[in-house]
Amino acid sequence: MVDHHNNLHNPDGTPHSSTDKKRTASAAGLPDRPQDTGVEIPEDPSAPKTVAELTAKDGPVSMINVRGQEFHFTKSGHLWINGVSDDVLPRGLCVALIFGKFFVNEHVEIEKKKQGAVCIDWIMASETHEGIFCCQKEGLQEKFPDDVTATLAVFLSYLSKNGVVDPHIECHSYTTQFTKDDKDEVTGCAVTISNNEPCTFKLFKLAANVAPEFDNLGSSLVLGADVKSWDFATRKHSMGYLSIKDRMTYDENPNIGGLAPLKFGVCLEQTIRIKKDSLRQLA
Repeated sequence: MVDHHNNLHNPDGTPHSSTDKKRTASAAGLPDRPQDTGVEIPEDPSAPKTVAELTAKDGPVSMINVRGQEFHFTKSGHLWINGVSDDVLPRGLCVALIFGKFFVNEHVEIEKKKQGAVCIDWIMASETHEGIFCCQKEGLQEKFPDDVTATLAVFLSYLSKNGVVDPHIECHSYTTQFTKDDKDEVTGCAVTISNNEPCTFKLFKLAANVAPEFDNLGSSLVLGADVKSWDFATRKHSMGYLSIKDRMTYDENPNIGGLAPLKFGVCLEQTIRIKKDSLRQLA
């Protein structure tokens, strides 16, 4: 199943676009997000001030646009954000995906023992597990925001409100207990979950003949020249602005039939406040 999933899914990284319907997030089963003014990355007087200076210092730069802002990935394995406008980018926003492959059962330990292997296990242990979720299902009331993190409990509540109760979750077993209001509407979900089948995501470097894009630039970032700045046990970068998050999809395709993993992503670990025409380093 995981091999089929590796071949089937290749998300294009298109950010979620909200509809014009004036509904609250909770009414649609979507995550309510508290207002966060964010942190402003302090200026480093010795750092490049423009993209041209950055390119001259760190070599060729690959740029992608996420929520209207420019993210510049350098050849040396660093990431900078160039403010196109004044903005606040939310904690959990996915800025790039990581190229890799899933392995299960006895293949997990085999792959981990290979020289130079970097593997991150896919394990959900509680309802507060945070990841990026998307849903391949027709007739949804609202599209779940698939470019920013949410908790497992929130996503399962969302599925329940859209007629999907207790879906199969690959490599895990779990039970749910939903809370409802006086109109029998789901208002929350308590989850007890455990991993029952080893599953790991092996990170691959970006091949020289592959064009850099949203779907793979995370590999350049986490396995590049700055790899020592990443703690793969905590999944966080030493500067504190980025972390690695797993991604999942609910898919009714017969070969999937439930919730399955997608390639991992690099996300903002903090809400970031940016100013127009400012260049700031994230990693």
